[in-house]
Amino acid sequence: MNDPELAHFTRDFLQEHGAVVVGETDPLHALLPDEISRDLDLPEEVILGETGFPLVYGSPVVDRMIRKATAILPLLCGVIDVPYVKKAGFETALMQDLSFVDAKIEIVTKAETRMHYLVVRFHYVALSDERKEGLITCSIQETSGALIDGFGQQIHLYACEHKVDANALGPVTARMAQWLQTGSNELRLMLDQELSAFIASMKHRLRRDVTNTREYYQALAAEMQDSLQTAQLSQAQREERERKIQMLPEELERKIADLKTKYGTRINVRPCAIERYQIPVAQLMLAAHHGKQKRTLSVHYNPITRRIDPLVCESCHQTARKLFLKAEKSGLSLVCGKCA
Repeated sequence: MNDPELAHFTRDFLQEHGAVVVGETDPLHALLPDEISRDLDLPEEVILGETGFPLVYGSPVVDRMIRKATAILPLLCGVIDVPYVKKAGFETALMQDLSFVDAKIEIVTKAETRMHYLVVRFHYVALSDERKEGLITCSIQETSGALIDGFGQQIHLYACEHKVDANALGPVTARMAQWLQTGSNELRLMLDQELSAFIASMKHRLRRDVTNTREYYQALAAEMQDSLQTAQLSQAQREERERKIQMLPEELERKIADLKTKYGTRINVRPCAIERYQIPVAQLMLAAHHGKQKRTLSVHYNPITRRIDPLVCESCHQTARKLFLKAEKSGLSLVCGKCA
């Protein structure tokens, strides 16, 4: 019996790609357009199910459909109207949420505008002596690329008008590709936290097996050394055994190298789904003074997190709430503590 869920997926997938499908579950009778027929390596007229091409996980047809379905990132768009957007008290919020070292900050103008935020779900696979896979989620301000803590958890508390916007997929995908380059360190830190217990377990096993392997070779070397003194060996046999004793350290190092390969962790990660939300925010234009120099900054009060969004270091592109104004030939640059 084929999986009804796979049959529903197959029907929806084929209809999405222009096929004519008859049937709700097994079997499915389908008339395929030329392109999808070639991509799935199926005849133009086909029966999918028990009496034709089986719909089971691991079958070539199902694998090809899944690969094609996941080749393009799924994107869900939403518009949220919050009941109230903050209009005053931003001086206190600035002091709590952002820190500008050795700089004087003043608010020049305030206005309400709309911003886009991305909630991105990443699928990871960690391979070592064991396998671990799962999802991690991060929220990103689309314009700046700053990570917004708590946004993904809070957004679902608000009424949202969802829609599918095919025109947004290209720009969002390009923005994600850029973020994956500049924000890779932040993603790596999230993965390290998510996989800390798994990696610690692999390291513990490595230390245990390395210790046991060293003890084994030390005992073997001692036993072979003792046998030289007690055994009745010919000269050729003695030389052969001494040669084996001399080779033990090299053999030990090979064994340890094999163990390191066995317990080393290889991590594959890719974005698998994106939600894009448009929300009203309060935009603040700031005048930042550092010495005799001055520059204008734009920050946003986010009504979902009820905080001012963090900014991004203009040098390393990492999200930061403590910032420095660094004097350069071109003017003042905004940098984090490490880049200051």
